[in-house]
Amino acid sequence: MISRRILCWFLCWSVWAVAMPCSVSPVEARKKRRHRVLPNIQPGSRHRLLTIFQIAPKQLAISVDGKEVWASELYEHRVTILDTEKMTVKGVLRIESNGRKGEPVEVVPTPDGKETWISILNRQEVQIYDSKTHRLLRRLPTGREPKGIDFSPDGRWALITNWKGSSATLIDRQQNKRIRDIRVSAVPRGVLFTRDGKEVWVASFVRNRIDIFSVTEFKKIGEITGLPRNPRHFAQTRDGGYIYLTTNGGGQLLVIDAKTRSVVKKLRTGRGQRTITLSPDDRHAYVANYYSKTVSVIRLSDHKIVEEIPTDRMCIGMVLTNDGKKLFVTNYNMYRVMAFVTPRYVWTQGSPR
Repeated sequence: MISRRILCWFLCWSVWAVAMPCSVSPVEARKKRRHRVLPNIQPGSRHRLLTIFQIAPKQLAISVDGKEVWASELYEHRVTILDTEKMTVKGVLRIESNGRKGEPVEVVPTPDGKETWISILNRQEVQIYDSKTHRLLRRLPTGREPKGIDFSPDGRWALITNWKGSSATLIDRQQNKRIRDIRVSAVPRGVLFTRDGKEVWVASFVRNRIDIFSVTEFKKIGEITGLPRNPRHFAQTRDGGYIYLTTNGGGQLLVIDAKTRSVVKKLRTGRGQRTITLSPDDRHAYVANYYSKTVSVIRLSDHKIVEEIPTDRMCIGMVLTNDGKKLFVTNYNMYRVMAFVTPRYVWTQGSPR
């Protein structure tokens, strides 16, 4: 027999369920949040808010020529292309695969800028577009839930990290062919080919380590272990001397000597570090702090935080234009991209103290 208490609970729940309106979808909920009050950009802030795009990308990428920003809208199943000079929407790519909607995650241009690669989370593939015409050229298979993409400096190799599992897909661009899946530590996220083209690094989001592989043979030749929780996104200086790595759970930006493979400094910025991008002259780094609602600006000569830019809650993707004069910050939960004009110290030799 059903107890009286359970029966009473069931009847109350039934009345509540009938009375309540149907719940909105996650996409509709994000669209409603677009009307929330903007973060408080103080008049004294060095970074000036230029405009806002009402789109919901997870990640951003700058074209090699610096004229376009490609924004991957994961839950909208599209990539929106922004004109960095006119500050307008230039085009929209509807992401599909075999008649089904695709979920774009990372957007990465090839070193020569001729192609743009997009990892499709739910379709186990990367889609390759002509960067100039925005036309889909081909698709290549990957492992389960591809995310991170990087290319060797000569453009020959592409490596895609597969979030669901312990593999990274190796693609030979000369043959336009998937060569094999490389065994890596569980839940790989960030991937980086070193500037000299001799190594590729893969960060494990849950094992808190970096696996290092030789290029051409793609055999494991080293590792860096004992990192703060959830290493996520790499950036490397132009001279190849230092590699920076954000840690989502650890909240510490890691400064790694590329030659010795040793962590030489840990810098706390904010909670939930996600994307890092370097200024064109490598004098400053920007770090998106997902939970702290800020972007930290770091002077790399002494690794001092010189500014905290207020942003939306859960800021995640970020790019600078090639001249360093505009900064784009995205938050797909709040359904907007904020574009800032950067101050002179970012793209000249002056720097605040």
